[in-house]
Amino acid sequence: MPDTPALSHKWLNEEELRYLEIQTVIKEGGRNTQEAQHKFKWSYLTDLLTDYKVFLQAFILFTASVCAYGLKFTMPSITKSMGFTSAQAQLLTIPPYVAGAISAVGFSMLSDKFQWRAPFVIIPMSIVLLGFCILLPLAKNITHEIPACYIGVMLICIGQYPTNPAGSAWISGNLAGDTKRAMGIALNIALGNSGGLLGSYMFLDSEAKEGYPTGFGIGLGLAAAVIMSTLFLEWSYWSINKKRAAMSEEEIESKYNQEQLARMGDKSPLYKYKL
Repeated sequence: MPDTPALSHKWLNEEELRYLEIQTVIKEGGRNTQEAQHKFKWSYLTDLLTDYKVFLQAFILFTASVCAYGLKFTMPSITKSMGFTSAQAQLLTIPPYVAGAISAVGFSMLSDKFQWRAPFVIIPMSIVLLGFCILLPLAKNITHEIPACYIGVMLICIGQYPTNPAGSAWISGNLAGDTKRAMGIALNIALGNSGGLLGSYMFLDSEAKEGYPTGFGIGLGLAAAVIMSTLFLEWSYWSINKKRAAMSEEEIESKYNQEQLARMGDKSPLYKYKL
């Protein structure tokens, strides 16, 4: 794929190229920043690793991975515990995943329509939280609570799958500079997918008869933590944007030259974070 609009002249006319170049400049938080941001510098990595917002974003994907991997390996056992045969248990795993796929597409479309990411992390995670709240007390008596427990599983799938695309889009839109953005997205995915390590082992076989209290308890706690983290992250972005909006362009230009603004990336006072 082309690195810049300037390399897309084969299928874009001059007006379209100019429009995309201006959009890129605005997104980067300064004027003519692309050339300055292409080369790797250790300061970009240091800046990334000392940014708490990056790790809060990664925590969103981490929790989604924990839920996804946990249910992936355990759902057949959960449905079989309801009293169904192995074949029936496998078939009963299909509707939750279908509901999750539909939910992911639907929430992603709404997020793009409103250009707002935080609600489309908070609402799905609230659904996940509700699902775990249903399963935690009832799963130990699952054969007598089949409808409620199955609804709980459905809710977790409906909530967990929209979280990943919303979180990924959110962080990619809030890192300025090609190098920092590339490293940030990679770090986000790496830390997020590490949730599979916890998700694969939090449902203990020894607790099957007790209704997997450890697994559902961890899931419930992580879902609640993500909701609080997302609210804090949204407040942080909003506060920074408000502070930057209070600065006039003349005030900014008196403090920084264009080269300094380019090097600052998303920390530039001209840069506006996406909420």
